Amino acid sequence: MADALTEPVRVLRLGCGVAAEATDAVAREEPLEIRLDNEAVAVTMRTPGPPGSDEELAAGMLLAEGLIDHRDQLAGLAPCARSASGSVLNAYSAAGHTPDRSRLARRGPVAASCGVCGKASIEAIHRSIPPLPPSGGSVTASALAGFPARLAERQPGFAATGGVHAAGLFFPGGDAIVREDVGRHNAVDRVLGHALLDGRDNADAVLFESGRVSFEIVQKALASRVRVLAAVGPPTSLAVEFAADSGITLVGFLRRDRMNVYTHTHRVEPAG
Repeated sequence: MADALTEPVRVLRLGCGVAAEATDAVAREEPLEIRLDNEAVAVTMRTPGPPGSDEELAAGMLLAEGLIDHRDQLAGLAPCARSASGSVLNAYSAAGHTPDRSRLARRGPVAASCGVCGKASIEAIHRSIPPLPPSGGSVTASALAGFPARLAERQPGFAATGGVHAAGLFFPGGDAIVREDVGRHNAVDRVLGHALLDGRDNADAVLFESGRVSFEIVQKALASRVRVLAAVGPPTSLAVEFAADSGITLVGFLRRDRMNVYTHTHRVEPAG
């Protein structure tokens, strides 16, 4: 619902020599502290959503960061009392699972212009999240071309404000999971977190997002075992390198009538 994603504000509209007061809708943005076994692991600025949306976001983030590998390693997720800074959600590890918190300590900024540190970052991630096999995950170019319209149909927040990103996980047969957020990383985490909690197999799904593709977005796709990653915008140089090394087909500038396929092009079947 757009109402859950937006907040009304008063504005002064100027145009064509006319000034008028009006009410506008802006995307809501509030902090969420994510804890794992009562210890803070992240604070993210996100768009509050319906019940369960913060749990999706937390599950997707924990998966992408390598703190969990699958649903069975989570005993549960539950909101805590609000802190002075905002909402708090606690994730609980399942019995027998000890998260490797050193992965968070090692995590740092990665610059697409830094080839040496970029390669080292890719190799470090592959030690815990192996590359995908070259087989599986094929998709037709015509199916890909339909994703922008399918995503737009399920973006009430963007329609109301023009200020939120969206991500969708599209499965064979027409099923799809779509989420919106002010942060494109959050939108991707929500989608992949929902798939994780729902026990979905992403091997033949396509992850499509409304922004550009960075190194971190490729990491999220890899952790979720998604073989085809597509976006409205372009990829960065390090995203292309990471996708190539990880067995992920990367598609950018996806439109109804055109697209660029950067890596593992064998998975995209051209229009007949």
